[in-house]
Amino acid sequence: MRGIFRLILVFLVGFIFSGCCSRGDRPGPPYGKPDDTSTYSAGEYQSIGYIYYCYSGEYISIDYASADKCSEWEKVSEYRSSGICDYQFINQLHGTAEENLSVLLQNGFSIDTLFLDSSGHVPGLISITAP
Repeated sequence: MRGIFRLILVFLVGFIFSGCCSRGDRPGPPYGKPDDTSTYSAGEYQSIGYIYYCYSGEYISIDYASADKCSEWEKVSEYRSSGICDYQFINQLHGTAEENLSVLLQNGFSIDTLFLDSSGHVPGLISITAP
């Protein structure tokens, strides 16, 4: 009888600990409030990315991922690019989307992708390339 009790206790403890995984808290933005945040999940996989368009003169993109509920969060990529914030015209980008588009084109940027709303106005830029 004592052997059965021990066997049940071993299985119970093993069952409890095998189902108690935790990936921990999602990592927060490393440089304060980001300009953009993206999240993705598929099954137990989760990722989060933080983008800073002009942080201390740099474009910074940092991504974290966790493979499953038992895996810790890991930094999977970090991309930095300098130069875009060096342009003096950057402080002019506060008008309408059309005005901002004009300023970018006048300063040598190329527009890779943009979208128009139903009235033909430019509500936002999707992708630009620095000269």
